[in-house]
Amino acid sequence: MSRSLPTAGSRTRLRWLLATLVVASAGASGAFAQTAGCQVTYTAPTWVGGNGFGASIDIRNLGPTINGWSLVFNFPNGQRIQNGWPVNFTQPAGSSTVTVASNAEWNATLATNATFNVGFNGTFSGANNPPTSFTLNGTTCNSGGTQNTAPTVSVTAPTSGQSFPAGTTSVNLAANAADAGGAVVRVEFRVDGTLVNTDTTAPYAFTATGLAAGSHSVTATAVDNGSPALSTTSSAVAFTIGASNTAPTVSLTAPTAGQAFPAGTTSVNLAANAADPGGAVVRVEFRVDGTLVNSDTTSPYAFTATGLAAGSHTVTATAVDNGSPALSTVSTAVTFSIGTTGNTAPTVTLTAPTSGQSFPAGSAVTLSANASDPGGAIIRVEFRIDGNLVSSDTTSPYSFNATGLAAGTHAAGVAAPLPQ
Repeated sequence: MSRSLPTAGSRTRLRWLLATLVVASAGASGAFAQTAGCQVTYTAPTWVGGNGFGASIDIRNLGPTINGWSLVFNFPNGQRIQNGWPVNFTQPAGSSTVTVASNAEWNATLATNATFNVGFNGTFSGANNPPTSFTLNGTTCNSGGTQNTAPTVSVTAPTSGQSFPAGTTSVNLAANAADAGGAVVRVEFRVDGTLVNTDTTAPYAFTATGLAAGSHSVTATAVDNGSPALSTTSSAVAFTIGASNTAPTVSLTAPTAGQAFPAGTTSVNLAANAADPGGAVVRVEFRVDGTLVNSDTTSPYAFTATGLAAGSHTVTATAVDNGSPALSTVSTAVTFSIGTTGNTAPTVTLTAPTSGQSFPAGSAVTLSANASDPGGAIIRVEFRIDGNLVSSDTTSPYSFNATGLAAGTHAAGVAAPLPQ
C-alpha cells in the first residue's frame, strides 16, 4: 500500500496544529506543574471563639521546583472559609472543596524541599475535624497534618457532693489529666472560680485551706503543649464544709407520762422521735431507770423492754449525732408503772352530802365521791340511797343528782367495785 507524503500546504497546516498543542500543554504545565511529591501539615485550631476557628497549613514541595501551584482539599464537616492569606482561597457556595492558589510572582515558586505557609479563618458547626486528603497541582500529598486535640481532665477529689465536718481546715484537691496528641504542661485548680494552684507535674494535686463553712465548687483546667496551646476545664464538683455542729433533738413517744400497765405485764414498748437539722442522728439510746437497755441506729427508733418488776419506772432516750465531736441530747424522763401482783381494792369516799346535812323539802340532793386504785384503775362508782342503787358513774369526777326523795331521814352510800 502506498502512502503519499503531505504537500507543502498540508505540512504547513500540520506544523500549525502541532505548535498549537505544544503551546497548550506548556501553558498548563507552566501554570500548575505537577509535583513528584509533597507534604502538607494542617494545624487547627490555632484559635477558637464561638463557631469560629483559625488554621495554619504548611505546604512542602518534595519534588522538582514548581512555578505556580494550587492546593485542593475538602472539609469533612461543612466548615466554611471566611478569609485566608497570603494567597487566594476559594470555596464555592454549598461546596466542601477549598482551593488555595499562588496569586503573585513572589509566592508562585516552590523550590524542592521548600515550605510555604498559608493560614485562614473559618466557621464550623458541631464537629471540626481536619481534611483527610490534600492535592498539590493534582498530586496527592502525604499529609503530615496534625490537628491539635484538647487534653482531657477530670477532678478525682473531692467527690461530688462530699461533705466535710465543721471546722475542716483543709480540703485535698486532685485531678487526672492526659493529652493523647501531646503533653499536659499544667493543671490549674480553681475553687469557686478563683485560681488556687497550678501543678505542672502528675499526679496533679493541691491542698486548699482557709475555706469558709458552706457550699463550694472545684474545677481543674488542663493546658497542653500545642502551639497554640489548647485547654479543657473539667466539670465542676460541688462539696460542702459544715457549719458549727448543733445538738440533735429527741422526745419519747412511748410509753406516755404516767401510763400504768397491769400487774403481770411482761413487755413495755419504748419509742422516740429524733432529728438533727445540721447533720444526722447515728443512734438513739434507751435507758430504763438509768440503765442502758438498747441502742437503735435506724428510724423509727424503738425497743421492747422486758423483765421489768412491778412498780414505778422512768425511761429516757438519748440521741447522738454524726458531728466531730459528736453531740447528744437526753429526752425528758417519762414515768410509767407496772401493777403489783394480786389486785388491791380501790379506795372511795363520799364527799357530798356531808354527814347530817339538811335539805329543804322537795330538794334534789347531789351525791359525789372521790375514788382511786393504786394498783389498777376505777371502772365505776356506785351511788346508793337507803341501800338502793340509784346510779353508777364510770368517769371522774364521780357524781349524781338524786331527786324525788321523800321527806325524812336518808342514808347515802358509795362503792367502787373491783373489776370482775
